[in-house]
Amino acid sequence: MPGTDLQVKLKYEHDEGPGKAPYLYFAPLSDEEKERTGRKEQMRGKTVEIETIVRDGRNQKHSLDKHSFELVEQETALTTEEFYNDQDKVKSVYYPEMEELIKEKTGAAHVLMFHHQVRARKNNATPETGTVSTIQPYAYGIHSDSHPKT
Repeated sequence: MPGTDLQVKLKYEHDEGPGKAPYLYFAPLSDEEKERTGRKEQMRGKTVEIETIVRDGRNQKHSLDKHSFELVEQETALTTEEFYNDQDKVKSVYYPEMEELIKEKTGAAHVLMFHHQVRARKNNATPETGTVSTIQPYAYGIHSDSHPKT
């Protein structure tokens, strides 16, 4: 069954040169954070919108070794409701399921799941919870899920 490609507009923060890397903090910066990071503003950078085609990768036979990612069908013991509302069950059931899948696909002897993020239109994020709420809104734009502590 062929997939559906989508013509979309994606937003990203444009790099304006050396020493001017874009950034965006969703939660207000404390005075301590401003001092530690040297960043006084909530954001820096120019938002740019690009139009591109997002191709449907299903049924394309992508492989981890050749394409650096692979789409696989994976059953889970969790219900959709549990996935959104039971963080303990996600960690105790879903994490081990994903660890085993990753071991199987990569040949790794050990896999450690340490974080997950659920995104949905209906979410429970607030300015106070920032990125530690259990259900995050959809991402505003193109981004990298990285953090200095991970």
